[in-house]
Amino acid sequence: MKKGGDLCYARHGENRYHSLFTGNTCISPVVSNLAIAFGALDATVIVQKGDKPQPMSIAELYLEAWRNPTAHNSLEQGDLILKVEVPVQQRQSAYLQMSAKSDFDWALVSCAAAAKVDGNKLSQARVVMGAVSNVPYQVEDANKFLEGKVLDEETTSKAADLILEKAHIQTSNGYKIPIARALIHRTLMKLKA
Repeated sequence: MKKGGDLCYARHGENRYHSLFTGNTCISPVVSNLAIAFGALDATVIVQKGDKPQPMSIAELYLEAWRNPTAHNSLEQGDLILKVEVPVQQRQSAYLQMSAKSDFDWALVSCAAAAKVDGNKLSQARVVMGAVSNVPYQVEDANKFLEGKVLDEETTSKAADLILEKAHIQTSNGYKIPIARALIHRTLMKLKA
C-alpha cells in the first residue's frame, strides 16, 4: 500500500511487527525512536514550506500518515525540516524500548514519557508510544488522567488501560500489548528518579 498498491498485505499476512492502532487501512508502524521522544517532550519541528518556515508539533508532522495509507508523514514535496526545538522545562523524562535482539536499534515497542514531578505527583504529563501505530501514538485522555496523580502502580496501570483500550490486535502482533503495558509502567516510574 505504501508503494501505491491498493492492499495492505500485513493485515492478512505477516503482521508480527505491525501497528495496533491506525487511522487508515495501512498498519505499517512508525519506527522513529527520536519522534517518540520528541513527542513526549512537546518538541516543535520547523519546516520550510515554500518561502516561509512553519512550526509543526510532532502530532502535526505525522497527522497525514494517520489519515492517508500512502503517507509516512505530513511533509509535501519540496518541504524541508530546518530544525527541531525542544522547550526548556523543568520536567523529568524517560525513554525505554523492547527490541527483538540487543543488536537491533529498532523497537518492537517503545515508550517515552515526560512530566513535572513534585514529590510523587505528576503534572503536564505526556506518554508517547512507538512501533505500535503509524504515528507517534499518544492518548490525550491518558495524559489528562495523569494530571495531579501520584506516581504509583495503580496510576500507571490505569494510564496503560487508557492508552491501550482501542488497540486492534492482528493475527500475530498481540504480544505487543503486554510489552506496551510493561513499558508504560516502567517508563512512568523512571520519572521518579
